[in-house]
Amino acid sequence: MEKWLDPIVVVTFYAAIVSTVALIWNIVVLIRNKRIKLKINYKFLQTFTKDVLNNFSPISPELGIEITNLSDNDVYIKVISVDFCGKKINCEFGDNIPALTFLDTTKKIKYPYCLKHGELLKDNFDINSLCKEIGKNLKLNDKIRVLVYDTLGRKHFSKKFNYEILVEQVKFANDYNKNNYR
Repeated sequence: MEKWLDPIVVVTFYAAIVSTVALIWNIVVLIRNKRIKLKINYKFLQTFTKDVLNNFSPISPELGIEITNLSDNDVYIKVISVDFCGKKINCEFGDNIPALTFLDTTKKIKYPYCLKHGELLKDNFDINSLCKEIGKNLKLNDKIRVLVYDTLGRKHFSKKFNYEILVEQVKFANDYNKNNYR
């Protein structure tokens, strides 16, 4: 019993405990730094163009997507999709599809896209074509969210929104264009 009260033994136990806590803390920090975190925001836009004669084009409803890399490492964005929150739909592209992917070969952004630490990626996608494909399969109160895949196969989700918002954006654009472009 007296050996445990020896100052050398007490200091040895104290050093062992401190070094173990320091090791565990470093492992936790390492794991947190390697974790990929993306912030995905969306907004609904009505876009138009203006020519040199100050004539405006008909407006087009779009879904604007902003992806910010909050992790310390570079992330390679493979594809951006619209996820139906567990619901599978049937459309022209196939049956029981859980998500539709945006592919636009005319844009300057080519995927996979390297998103560096703190960098913001902005992209806009047409809502008209999306609503035409999924409109027969979804109800107005069904939830949708933006889904981003990275090249490692991980999924990153935005907050959910109702399909009704997409329908309202398309309806507004169609009504505006019908009244102003005859």
